[in-house]
Amino acid sequence: MNTKARFFFPSLNNKGSLSLYFPLLLPPSSSPSTLSRSLFLPYSYNPCHPHYLGFDPYFFPSSIFPPVILLLRLIFMPTPISFSIPIPPASFSIPVHLISHFHLNSLLYFRFRLLTVTGVFRLGFLVRRLWRQNRVDNSEKRADEVIGMAIPIVFSLLLFSFSFSSAAPDPAYQTLLQCMSQSIGSPNASSIIIPPTNPNYTSVLDARIHNARFNRSSTPKPAIIITPMDPTHVSAAVICSQKVGFQLKTRSGGHDYEGFSYVSDKPFFMLDMVNLRSVAVDVKDESAWVQAGATLGELYHAVWEKSSVHGFPAGVCPTVGAGGHIASGGYGTMIRKHGMSIDHVVDANIVDASGKILDRKAMGEDLFWAIRGGGGGSFGVIISYKIKLVHVPEKVTVFRVQQSIADKGTDVAFKWQTVAATTDSNLFTRMLLQPDTSKEVTSVRVTVMGLFLGDADGVVALLAKDFPELGLKKENCTEMSWIDSVLWWANFDPGMPPKVLLDRNNQNTKFVKRKSDYVQTPIPISGLESLWKTMAENPKVGLTCNSYGGKMNEIKPEETAFAHRAGNLYKIQYSLNWNDPANEAEESHLKQARVVHEFMTEFVSKNPRRAFLNYRDVDIGTAKTWSYEEGKSYGLSYYDGNYDRLVDVKTKFDPTNVFRNEQSIPPRSK
Repeated sequence: MNTKARFFFPSLNNKGSLSLYFPLLLPPSSSPSTLSRSLFLPYSYNPCHPHYLGFDPYFFPSSIFPPVILLLRLIFMPTPISFSIPIPPASFSIPVHLISHFHLNSLLYFRFRLLTVTGVFRLGFLVRRLWRQNRVDNSEKRADEVIGMAIPIVFSLLLFSFSFSSAAPDPAYQTLLQCMSQSIGSPNASSIIIPPTNPNYTSVLDARIHNARFNRSSTPKPAIIITPMDPTHVSAAVICSQKVGFQLKTRSGGHDYEGFSYVSDKPFFMLDMVNLRSVAVDVKDESAWVQAGATLGELYHAVWEKSSVHGFPAGVCPTVGAGGHIASGGYGTMIRKHGMSIDHVVDANIVDASGKILDRKAMGEDLFWAIRGGGGGSFGVIISYKIKLVHVPEKVTVFRVQQSIADKGTDVAFKWQTVAATTDSNLFTRMLLQPDTSKEVTSVRVTVMGLFLGDADGVVALLAKDFPELGLKKENCTEMSWIDSVLWWANFDPGMPPKVLLDRNNQNTKFVKRKSDYVQTPIPISGLESLWKTMAENPKVGLTCNSYGGKMNEIKPEETAFAHRAGNLYKIQYSLNWNDPANEAEESHLKQARVVHEFMTEFVSKNPRRAFLNYRDVDIGTAKTWSYEEGKSYGLSYYDGNYDRLVDVKTKFDPTNVFRNEQSIPPRSK
């Protein structure tokens, strides 16, 4: 009799069913029917319906320590047996929350322990039967077979028992589930709570991570993801996360360049606003209610569906979440004509630290002021904003002109600095300074892109007068509708329909680093030439320069929490993207970013050196204790003279610092 035992382990096959490999040690002649009469009655899941787990008699939990199993497998089972078991649609199922964080529902846990004890008795009968055979046969070989079968089975049962002895219910999960079920008055809270053992966990987490630097295996992950379907769910999450003792971080779009919304070195829950994404446009009132989980693409599309002569001044990336974008200011191609996104916010809904849902009247003007430019992560969870739409012409014009510094690039860059902020406010321009490595000697390309709220003849005539160095011609221009200009700025191919703005898929995520600056006096020719040299030595860094002036000069810095208004010619975004996951590659790119940023010190704003909140940068400073002085390291750069007032608002509405991140506003200490 061949008594070599074999292990079986779980894995997924390519047909959507579960291939099961049992850690239960059995003789090699064991068939599925034998396994169905084994000691255990565990569970399995169908990846096609990942929210539920169905009972399956051919499954053994894989929470046993892998190194121990691997060692035993190498000793006892060189050739494992596997087979696939499709889960029938009619199989009895239980919600996935009952099995999470290496824990089982208490009823299942008791059942497994009971079956383990039953298994010990079955083992006893097996040994007794074989021992009797041994006495009858009086065979030394039969004794060896008994020992050969008994030892692996004993190991299996011990591992099984040890595995489930460590599978007690996770207190944090159970407490959160119970609290949220009570708070929302529904037993279905489990449907919005996603622990790491839920098959959807990774896909939900990854879907809105836009910086691969913070999606490594070593990156700290949320203990639980909460995906509210209703504002009351947000309120419950705020209340219950405090009761459980976990920090709560909120993510709307996930474009946070430093990952503050989904990474922390302390245990935390993540509130993912993806399901709160409605956009309700009222053309008659020229307004819209936008929930925090909506993307800018969804906002633009909703406006376009209702009107061809309305738009909204916000960013060019369609997958950016409205919640974080607007709360921190909101910058886009109509900034010189209409100002920031926050300049058109007339109401809002926010959940405060006590779980109350407040509108503008209930929150008061101080908090309403703070959440327009002060960031949403410091004061509460933004549910939605009411915005006023702006008028756009039926026809707008876009253009792109590129020059090399070997030609007229330096003259174009110098003149752009003065013209961009002073020309007609209907014209927004962006200057890209990009290393050109196509030749033996690295050079720099100067590209000027623009949006003119008018026709091509108008912008050509305007720049022939204000900016002849650019040499703009009508053949460089394209007339289109405003919604098509949104697609153009987002780099969609010509002719793509507006519905592509609804695509939220996160594809080809790169490793990213951003830094920012504000320029208040033109950089001289000599400074630009030195910059070209520095960029050639650090060829991974590109500079995106966005024009200010126009409407921005008319709004006082204290009118909203966003302070960077008059006096700024343009804003710089230092951009680096790469694909190499090696740590050495990251160190090299970060070093280049810091070298170029340091070089620019003498040419940018001072006392404080200003920075843009939506281009998060930990190099400015981070909070460890959230003291007032600690917060100044980044607070003055982001908020300038508004920092003190923001601290006062924080102290009034969130004195215990419930809402915090590595660069949040601190409350004053008592």
